[in-house]
Amino acid sequence: GKSRSIGVIVSNIENPFFLDVYKAVETGAHAEGYEVIMANTDYRSEQLVASIRLMIGRRVAGLAAIVSEMDPELIEELNGSEIPVVFYDVGTPRQNITSIRVNYRRGMEKLTDYLYSLGHRRIGFVGHHAMLGPIHERANVVEESVARYRDLEVETGADVDSLEGGRRATRALLSANASL
Repeated sequence: GKSRSIGVIVSNIENPFFLDVYKAVETGAHAEGYEVIMANTDYRSEQLVASIRLMIGRRVAGLAAIVSEMDPELIEELNGSEIPVVFYDVGTPRQNITSIRVNYRRGMEKLTDYLYSLGHRRIGFVGHHAMLGPIHERANVVEESVARYRDLEVETGADVDSLEGGRRATRALLSANASL
């Protein structure tokens, strides 16, 4: 009773990260004879609810939820649907739910070590939606990684999750800290 479709829900399709993930899922799905249904939440929890219910209604064979705004009640609803689900950086594994976690600490420590080895003593971190879990976690890890070096400073900037938002945050960061 399931379709030959895989659902993919992302927070922002304009973000190159989400687009790359979608392309990888699509390539793998097509190789196995599945189609992909895409939904974009734009970080709106009400859109996430609607998208999840749409995927359940379409009886997708599996769902990848690459979002930052996951509600625990939605996780329970998905768990009860028996659809195999993969979350990225949210939720905890359950019977039909897998959660992929990123080791931000290791990546940020390597990045900080590399920048320090090049002689940089002031670095900038550009993010978005600072209150969303994964972004907030990354910013904390950057601060902790920088703290390992007494003569290394980090300045942060944030704006909306878009190419233009990244440009604005970077411009603001650079103009406020001309010596970065």
